[in-house]
Amino acid sequence: MDAIKQAPEPLSKAGDWLRYLDDSYGDEPGNIWLNQLKAMLQDWQDETGDGPVPKQQTLEFLYEVLAEQRRERCLGQGVFLSTVHSVKGMEFAHLVMLDGGWMAPASEEQRRLFYVGMTRAKETLCLMQRQDQRNPFLAEIAGDHLLTRTVNPPLQTGPLAKQYAILGMKDVDLSYAGSFDASHPIHRHLARLNTGSRLSVENNNGKVVLKDKDRIVAVLSKQAAQLWSAKINAIESVTVLAMIRRYRDDSEESYRSRCKVERWELPLLEVVFDKCS
Repeated sequence: MDAIKQAPEPLSKAGDWLRYLDDSYGDEPGNIWLNQLKAMLQDWQDETGDGPVPKQQTLEFLYEVLAEQRRERCLGQGVFLSTVHSVKGMEFAHLVMLDGGWMAPASEEQRRLFYVGMTRAKETLCLMQRQDQRNPFLAEIAGDHLLTRTVNPPLQTGPLAKQYAILGMKDVDLSYAGSFDASHPIHRHLARLNTGSRLSVENNNGKVVLKDKDRIVAVLSKQAAQLWSAKINAIESVTVLAMIRRYRDDSEESYRSRCKVERWELPLLEVVFDKCS
């Protein structure tokens, strides 16, 4: 977005920005944000015939698509995992509803919720039925449209040893990088982080810190530090999922005096750890 805003030419083609992404980032198949942006620009390329258009129109198109995706809570080509309550008003081409958790006796409220879930499907609907729990409504579904399949349960392998957790904005000190001036190495290290970058984690004088090479790039919040300080030795990997831009004005007024730059970055992270350790 910054590159488009700062472009000296008032007109540009979608193809120009696709080449810019290739030159700047290369081929990163695991970077969902890059893939998302390329897909949007390819749609813009088709819509404009790859002709020159004002850069403001390109920006407005990208903002509109992003806003629509946010409303639909849709990103990329992955699987959307949710509760039935959270998908009211949404639709999906292919829908799988898991089973279990039914309250006895069956209530009309549960029937309505089950109906809401089923009607989110546009093309195919797969209803799972657990053998150890009785779904009170599945017996009522019948007809030529129904294809029933019995699946042999897999061998019991015990609980999963690996656990996954997301460290978001509530888990890190939001103003940490902002407390260093623009020439400090932390900003250079943050700028080179990308989706898939690996960080290390360690206890540093009572604080849980995240490092890129030997440079601290983020510090966990006090609450998160209490949770993770005892699990540090069980952590297998810390991977960057996304980089978030933070502004001085985003901070509470009492923290703004600490900020030595107008904006900085902080990582959104996935942590893989051994549950048994």
